Amino acid sequence: MRIEGIQDSDRDFQDLKTHPKMPQLLPLMELLKGKVGLVFTEESVPDFKKGISSKPVPREAKVGTVSPIELVIPAGPTGLAPSEVNFFHNLGLLVKINKSILDLQKDVTILKKGQRVGNSEAILLKKLNMKPFTYNLDILHVFDDGKILPPSVFDVSGEDIIARF
Repeated sequence: MRIEGIQDSDRDFQDLKTHPKMPQLLPLMELLKGKVGLVFTEESVPDFKKGISSKPVPREAKVGTVSPIELVIPAGPTGLAPSEVNFFHNLGLLVKINKSILDLQKDVTILKKGQRVGNSEAILLKKLNMKPFTYNLDILHVFDDGKILPPSVFDVSGEDIIARF
């Protein structure tokens, strides 16, 4: 990051709080804590919200995560080589070799809703190249011209504004 007067790219956002040429960023600096993403757009507010909420992001099941869904792996080909047969047997899953690919013999409920993902489940899902969970982007704040607005501004349509006048 290079802002007039700030040249060290390793400095954190705290340097911006005291920068005299950027006072409009002060309200934003208070929100940049933890895992935060910034999205810049020139789209209309309703179109932007519609576009962002319609594209959930697939994610792997990581150890310790709470499953938001019940996950069932269907019977059939796994795409894995026969060398993985011991892994499935150690998990108590019935497989057979069919045309040099392991086939699950029956549907397997691997996770229940609310259950924590264990090491075995995470490894199995990774081997099967499955990303079973999806997450949407949550809009927490809208920053516009030095003002922090609530996400409810996305819910106001042009017709609503005209109706109030």
